[in-house]
Amino acid sequence: MSDCLPKLCSVRGNARQLVLIGGEKLWSEIDALAQWGSDVEAVHILHAYDDELFGRPADRLARFVRRNFSRLPVHLVGPVADDSPEETAAAIYSLAGADGTELLVNLTGGTRLMFAGGLQGLRRPHVTGLYQHLGVWHTLDAQGGAVRLSDVDPRASERFNVAELLKVTWADDEREVEVAPPAISTNVRAAARMCLDGSPWYSSFEALGRRVSSGARISYGHLFEQFVAAILREVGVAEDDVAVSVKLIDDGTAVQEVDVVVNSHGRLHVVDCKLITDAQVTVPLGVQIREAESTRRALGDGNGQLVLLRPNQRIDDAARSLAAALDVRVVDQRVLAERSLVDALTQLVQAPTPARAMPADGPIARPDLSSKPVLDLQRHFLDSGEPWVAYHLGGQTVLKCRFDPPGTQSSFERQLSLRFEGSVHVTSASVSTTGKSGHAVLRLKDVREFEHQLARISRQPW
Repeated sequence: MSDCLPKLCSVRGNARQLVLIGGEKLWSEIDALAQWGSDVEAVHILHAYDDELFGRPADRLARFVRRNFSRLPVHLVGPVADDSPEETAAAIYSLAGADGTELLVNLTGGTRLMFAGGLQGLRRPHVTGLYQHLGVWHTLDAQGGAVRLSDVDPRASERFNVAELLKVTWADDEREVEVAPPAISTNVRAAARMCLDGSPWYSSFEALGRRVSSGARISYGHLFEQFVAAILREVGVAEDDVAVSVKLIDDGTAVQEVDVVVNSHGRLHVVDCKLITDAQVTVPLGVQIREAESTRRALGDGNGQLVLLRPNQRIDDAARSLAAALDVRVVDQRVLAERSLVDALTQLVQAPTPARAMPADGPIARPDLSSKPVLDLQRHFLDSGEPWVAYHLGGQTVLKCRFDPPGTQSSFERQLSLRFEGSVHVTSASVSTTGKSGHAVLRLKDVREFEHQLARISRQPW
């Protein structure tokens, strides 16, 4: 693409308008607004019949645009039948007038049949399709071709504060979100700074408890939430991108509460904080993990991350495998024995780093086989110090990774299936006798998709 990305160079300087689909999942629409909302002259929101069944997402999105882009006119288009490609195509045709206005149409939301209709709509002049997959933006053409936009800002959604994002992703037409600014005291900030200076989290938090109690009755659970929020602020998350004790309100009653929510690096991160010990657990871990996964999908519209922070517990292997399968991150005594709470939280709320490439042409290592008849991949992997490396060896790809905690054959196969759905065929997969490393031989069905999936995996052991 040309060097004027991410603004998507205008056709002959024409005016430009953005078309969004007000479907059940709105994160891609929010990110499209973050990327290009300042460069368009109007926003059109296409919606389907019966969208009240999903909390009227088009109306929520329209209110979000009006609050954050007050200069932009917002138009609701439709309703259209979500099982009729022709109606979606006709709606786009109606917006693609003869005045040369350029349309940017985000086809990520909506049903597959709406997507098919959107491709038909791209046949009109000056209509460009957009699609976001695993956080990566592409342009589309009417023939189904896609070109990756390499220069979009992965942190663009940070232009919106966390309260605004939750109003559109978590609330609906019957329930609202209550986000109170976290009242983080001087004492809590001082304890967080002690952690950043190298003090163990429990020492810093115990000292905090002694300072703030002074005979008064306090909630150590709520104090720990503030402590976690303060650490996140100290490592660089903006003040209005951290929320504590966020409530979902239905008819004046709080029906759900989450501990800490963070807007960082293009995602919403939910930190579920509990100071309880293993002996104090009343709700089975499996239930907690499944509830956490449901919360992750609801708050982040499928693009969020949930961290189960249990610093006084040691989560067993079965629960860790379930958490990994449901994309719930666990930070417990095992993790905190290896690295500090500050490091663990910082790594989780930052963007995943693509795998190191050799040469640097993508997230797959391509070792030079010409100088040696045999290349010891295991030795190369151990010497690299990386948590995982993918080696492209012509007709096949070898993936080597470390596990923390130790993994099993079934958990490794489950993770391969979840992380690389649709892009690979697993020829073989094995786990070392200690369970600390895994080895998989893959046949790639879609190299580009595989690289995009790799780029979304954080640089930490599996």
